[in-house]
Amino acid sequence: MNDILLWVAVATIGFLALKRLGWLGGGAAGIASLGPEAARERLGREPRVLLVDVRGPKEHRQGHLPHALLVPLDQLHAQAAQALPDPSATVLLYCQSGVRSLTAAKRLKKMGYTDVINLAGGIAAWSRTGYPVVSD
Repeated sequence: MNDILLWVAVATIGFLALKRLGWLGGGAAGIASLGPEAARERLGREPRVLLVDVRGPKEHRQGHLPHALLVPLDQLHAQAAQALPDPSATVLLYCQSGVRSLTAAKRLKKMGYTDVINLAGGIAAWSRTGYPVVSD
């Protein structure tokens, strides 16, 4: 009986920790997430969506989504006001796998941006679908 109670306690604590980190329940609270198909459809339907690559400059040069603005995660706070002047604009963020862009989305939310979206799976998932990637 003690083993079962210990297992339940450990599982509950683990679940709560993962939920708090945004790894369960569809991402972080208030952060929308779109797969490549839905993101491409939205970009085509809403041309005012700001597409932002939060990877580093070298990664961006090697290949990025067409018309993406580069705002590296480590420079997001310093560049956001100039690069993303309208905090009510829709901002679609991506990185290599979706982890850094989720972090960027959380940071932008804390900075007052109201409509941030994470590209689930990042440019890796986008590329696997065969969607275009351009290089500098």
